[in-house]
Amino acid sequence: MSSERYEYVMAIAEEQNFTRAAKRLYISQPSLTQYINRLEAELGVRLFNRTSSPVTLTPAGTFYLNSMRKIYVAEQRLCNEIKSFQETQRVFTIGMSTLRANMWLPPILGEFCPRHPELSIHCKQAGDTTLEEMVQQGKIDVALGALNPGFADLKYRSFPKETLQWVVPRSYGLVPEEELKHNSPRNPYLISPQMLENKTMLVPEPEYGFYSAAKKVLDMYKIRYSKTLICNNPETNYQLVAKGLGITVSTAIVLDSIYPQLRDKLAFCTLTDPPVCREGMIAWREGSTNSDLIDEFVELSVRTLNELYPQGT
Repeated sequence: MSSERYEYVMAIAEEQNFTRAAKRLYISQPSLTQYINRLEAELGVRLFNRTSSPVTLTPAGTFYLNSMRKIYVAEQRLCNEIKSFQETQRVFTIGMSTLRANMWLPPILGEFCPRHPELSIHCKQAGDTTLEEMVQQGKIDVALGALNPGFADLKYRSFPKETLQWVVPRSYGLVPEEELKHNSPRNPYLISPQMLENKTMLVPEPEYGFYSAAKKVLDMYKIRYSKTLICNNPETNYQLVAKGLGITVSTAIVLDSIYPQLRDKLAFCTLTDPPVCREGMIAWREGSTNSDLIDEFVELSVRTLNELYPQGT
C-alpha cells in the first residue's frame, strides 16, 4: 500500500496535473482524485494546492512525499534482500551505462568471472542517476559511472577522470582546415563559446550523466542553442553528429576507438585548456549481503580502469 501511495502522490507532483498523472498511472482521473481525497481525509491535511494550475504540493505534501520516498526505498531494499535468500545460486548485479559496459565489462569480468564460477552475474544498464537509486534500493550491488555522491547511505570510490570534448561536424567549419590534420579527441581545438551558438544540441534525458555535463557548460557560458535532439545512447549521438545533425558533449576518446571510420567527418573541440574532465565513481551500499564480492569487484575495477586509462579517458 505504501508503494501505491508514493507512486500516486509522486505522479501528481511531477505531472502537476491530475489528468496527466492518471494517464501515467493507467487509471481514470476520477479514481485518482477519489484516492487522494481519501488519503487527505485520513491524514487530516491537504497534500496539494488544487485551486490554481499547475497543481502543486502544499508544505505538508512536500513533507509527506519526502517521508514516503524513504519508506518506499526501504521497502524496495527489503524485498530485494529477502529475494536473495530464495536464490538457489548466488547473484551479483552490476550497473553501468551501455557505452561503459561495452568498453569496461569485458576486461573486468574477464578476470572476475573465473574467480567465481559459482556466481550468477547480472548486468543492468541505465542512466547514472537511475543507477544510484538502484544501488540504494538494493536492486543492484554496485554501479559505475559519472555518479553524483548524493546518497548518504552509499559508499563511493573514484576512478580515472573522463575528458569531455565537444564533438561537431567538420562541415560546420569550427576548426580551421590547417588544424584538422592535428585535431583529435586527445588534441581538441580550442574555440570560443560563441561558436556553439544556435546549433542543434544532441543530448540524452536528464537522468544521464552527459545531460548534466552539457547543461553545466551551456549554463556557464550562457550558450543558446536552436533546438535539441534527444537520444539517450551516446554512440547514436556520435554517429548523428557525423551525419551533420548537431553537436554533442562526449568522451570522444572512447567513441573514437569504436568508430575510427568517422574521424574524417568530425571535429573535436574544447572551450577550456586543459579540457573539462568529470570524475568517475563506483557506488555501493555498505552492509550488503554481497559485501565480500563488492569489495573485491571495486578493487579490481579501479585497477583495471587505471591500466586502461592511465591518464584518464
